[in-house]
Amino acid sequence: MARRRSVLGKIVLGLTVLAVLSVLFLRTLRETTSAPYQLPAAHLTGWELALDPPLGPGGPLLALLPPRELPMVLFQEVFARTMESMNPPAGYAVSIVLRSEFSDSLAGVVTPAELLELAREAGLENATVEARCLAVQQGLTGGASDRAFFALFDVPALGAYRESVGRLAAERGGGTAAFDPGALAPAVYLAATGGGFRRWPVADGAAAQHCVAPLEVAPEP
Repeated sequence: MARRRSVLGKIVLGLTVLAVLSVLFLRTLRETTSAPYQLPAAHLTGWELALDPPLGPGGPLLALLPPRELPMVLFQEVFARTMESMNPPAGYAVSIVLRSEFSDSLAGVVTPAELLELAREAGLENATVEARCLAVQQGLTGGASDRAFFALFDVPALGAYRESVGRLAAERGGGTAAFDPGALAPAVYLAATGGGFRRWPVADGAAAQHCVAPLEVAPEP
């Protein structure tokens, strides 16, 4: 009996130690993840409009492409903090109009060339891009515990552009589904754990709820 109590006591002690270590690990991970991420100021300029980018059938028909160095810098910082195995998406871009949105709401109403011209008129070719936050989205890629990391930005011209597309679709008579101007947020997905991205990731209008750390402009040396 005494031996059984001793074994039971060791098991309880071991479980208690494991629980304490888990709490400390999660606290450390949270503190590490929540520290501000930094970008050079140059990465907030020079974004390019792209019509029909090669990002897969579920991707955007019209996109805003960041400077090549931006996702590389943020990916490396995310990996350095988490030390997890991660996979990148098919490409790095802010979705302006998804292919699915075009086929459901805009095909026969407006041409892709018109969408591009409207984007230029709205100022998206030289858009003002402001850093907002680094976000983590749970379960986006299929597994409940998988995590997707993305950078969220403020692009005022994007919201105004999608509002104008929505008005145009309503005036001309849209497709099988109404065009929702607020359906997309200006996000660049960086990486995902688990099996990686199985389709083009989309940040909806509630993307800000996933923010875990500020995204700041790095001070000049």
